[in-house]
Amino acid sequence: FQVCNAGRATRYLMTLKVKEWLKLENVQVERLEKMPVENRPALRPPFAAMSTLHYETFFETKLRPWEESLKEYIDGMA
Repeated sequence: FQVCNAGRATRYLMTLKVKEWLKLENVQVERLEKMPVENRPALRPPFAAMSTLHYETFFETKLRPWEESLKEYIDGMA
């Protein structure tokens, strides 16, 4: 299995959450438009969120939300 936490987030949304939790009021976060990356010819799908459905069904359990796990990690860094 490939496992991730429950829920969906873009890198932009994750960055905004980290900024909020670290109280980085003076840090500006800008969303970048999608653009081709040089020297990376692989096609990227427009939406590529991982699903926890197979894991949760197989093990009959629910995974916690990504926000909860990321917050715990950030709090543990202090």
